[in-house]
Amino acid sequence: MKSIGQMPLETACPLQLATICFGYSHLLMLSYTAPELTSEFGKEAQAEAIIDRMDDLIDRLAAFLDQEMSPENRASAILCLLESLSFQHNPAAMEVAFNAMEEYLQPQEGSAAEVATQPPLEGSSAESGEQTLQSIGAETGEQPQGSSATMNYADRCKILCYHYYFTSEENSRRQAESILDGWISELSTESNRPAGQTAESHRAAIASKESVRSAGNDAEVFWNLPLGKALERLETLVMYSYMVDAQRYDNHIHGILEHYARDPQTARKVRFLSIVDEAGYYKQYHGLMEQIIEHAMQGDLSLDKDTTRQCREQDLLQAIRFYILAIYFQHRSQRT
Repeated sequence: MKSIGQMPLETACPLQLATICFGYSHLLMLSYTAPELTSEFGKEAQAEAIIDRMDDLIDRLAAFLDQEMSPENRASAILCLLESLSFQHNPAAMEVAFNAMEEYLQPQEGSAAEVATQPPLEGSSAESGEQTLQSIGAETGEQPQGSSATMNYADRCKILCYHYYFTSEENSRRQAESILDGWISELSTESNRPAGQTAESHRAAIASKESVRSAGNDAEVFWNLPLGKALERLETLVMYSYMVDAQRYDNHIHGILEHYARDPQTARKVRFLSIVDEAGYYKQYHGLMEQIIEHAMQGDLSLDKDTTRQCREQDLLQAIRFYILAIYFQHRSQRT
């Protein structure tokens, strides 16, 4: 903890700042619920010191949004600030975050983006919001503000979730659900695939979200995607569940977690630990969480390339280790 407290932050990227802030949030809870444990870490672990440090981190995150950056990096920086503000009150930074959200989600006047931000029609097919936006952009050459032909729809969906959380704007919720429902329609399942049928043809057979929903809690469901991309989608589903509606995708989240927990690559994915922690399943996956922590402390973990595009990898790794140890100590205190 002392090394994190002494880490220079002037050159830190938003993800590094946010990761440290996430770690402090867990230690702050510990300082109230298990002060005897945090006393081992010295005065840096006292609640007042943690709050001051978090305020500094959040101010730095807010300052990033005054800089010129690519649309993809701006979306990531907005999310880092919003996620940090979800557990620390900072009115000035909240105003910055709110303005950034509004600007990011604002459609270009008179463009096809206005059509893309309209809620889907009742009874429409399971075509995803992602597919709708892509098709409109392909036809007109125009994209929603802050986007590109390779728009990160996970980031957009998360920002929509936060926008709904803070404003109760129904159109933001419907847009987020349009993207998520599209992803759900792409799920495959191993629960009832006929013998000899390929995963691709089976996926086509269950393409509608109604069919996937009928699989129930016991279905093992997954995306035919690289693990990093699949976990990005799962992370977004869990955020929606936490921020908007805990019931809508609960069955899917359970089944998807079960599938990717069996993937041997997952033991090197800190993102899975974060997902499980936020979803409230840490105890159920305790053994896998221990493996992820062990790998991370040994430096044996997989970071997606786009994760480190703004960050010095060694500094980010140090921040990640701090974050996962904070999670570990918080859950350890609950078992004692």
